[in-house]
Amino acid sequence: MANRFLERLGSGASVPALKKLWRAASRRAHPDSGGEASTFVALRREYEEALAFLEAGIEPASRPPDRSAPAPSADHRAAGPDSRPGPVSPELKAFRDAIAALGDAARVAGCDPYRWKPPRALALALVEAARGFDPSAALALSRLLAALAESGAEWRRYPGLMNRAFAFYKACAALAAWNRRGWKSDEDASRTRLADLAEPSVALFDSTRFSELPARFAAAASALERALPPDPRV
Repeated sequence: MANRFLERLGSGASVPALKKLWRAASRRAHPDSGGEASTFVALRREYEEALAFLEAGIEPASRPPDRSAPAPSADHRAAGPDSRPGPVSPELKAFRDAIAALGDAARVAGCDPYRWKPPRALALALVEAARGFDPSAALALSRLLAALAESGAEWRRYPGLMNRAFAFYKACAALAAWNRRGWKSDEDASRTRLADLAEPSVALFDSTRFSELPARFAAAASALERALPPDPRV
């Protein structure tokens, strides 16, 4: 699913232009003006996604991810107990592969939030793949990745916040390993990191500016968990 706002605005997209377009579109689509509630909710979700990225200087591509590339060969996978189910949809595979690309880059960087941020290209690709799989996952990941992209020295005053960034990168790295070889241990490691992100009591923030970030990490954890098979223990 493409983002209608970014398609309309094109390469010169800006926050003021986006807000102007949103005001016009929302007036027409609002239920009070005769629009469908579901259409308005979807429109607002796309607006919030586009706004989160533009405010952080990240502009998602307006076209859907390329599904034409052949699937990688399974010959490179290490031997081990494969916890993955049978065939999956192209959208889910693309989502898993995009997480894996970010996770592999994070692993090479040591998952160190003090020295590393998700590269723009990988963040953009992950959101695009998530949009094709589940638009709500794309919105959750876009909000967190936008925050990580603009994180600065002030973040370092909050160890709990940095620990959550580290857990997010480690979860992606574990998902990358699981996507590559399908081991149950990699799946369990990823679920452990995602549980850390979803736990609201892990860190407390006395900064109003960062008060919404625990919820962003929790929402991103839920989005990443959708790439995993259903947990049989639940």
